[in-house]
Amino acid sequence: MRSRPDSSARAGQSASISKQDVLWWTARGLPEDAIIDRIQCSRSVFVLTAADENELRDRGVSEAVIRALRDTLRR
Repeated sequence: MRSRPDSSARAGQSASISKQDVLWWTARGLPEDAIIDRIQCSRSVFVLTAADENELRDRGVSEAVIRALRDTLRR
């Protein structure tokens, strides 16, 4: 999985985040809605491989969060 800053990011958006951030937030019990909000407000665009998605699932990341990560490609 690669995360790349979106060059057209609007001013005022949060900094880029990584897959590791999502895993860390999940492991610490941050609510799903809060993680999704951080993803949507970030400048990051995620390109998830099947292996990335499997790792995220194996480590407890919800399908809704994985979907939010995939949706960043539409920015």
